[in-house]
Amino acid sequence: MLGEYLVETRERVQALEQRRDEAPYDPKEDDQPVGKTLRSPQHLGQVYVLARQERRRSGQAVSALLAALAQAFGVPDISDLPESAWDDVLGWFWERQRRG
Repeated sequence: MLGEYLVETRERVQALEQRRDEAPYDPKEDDQPVGKTLRSPQHLGQVYVLARQERRRSGQAVSALLAALAQAFGVPDISDLPESAWDDVLGWFWERQRRG
């Protein structure tokens, strides 16, 4: 019985993947063009690591740090930070640490 369930589940997943792959691309589904914001998991992950390090140093909550970062760059959320500002994002954390 478990084997049948696994076979059925695998068939459903394959059917969903096939439908996904055959679906036409709709650019309206994307909020912003890919590559212009810090959507890469690596950059977003690094921002969280830096925020946690700053929390240990300053005692300020990670959520408050991320909100301050977004506000400093005039965006509603850190995921909206422009990719072109990556060096400035690193500089923002460096400056906070330097000011101590």
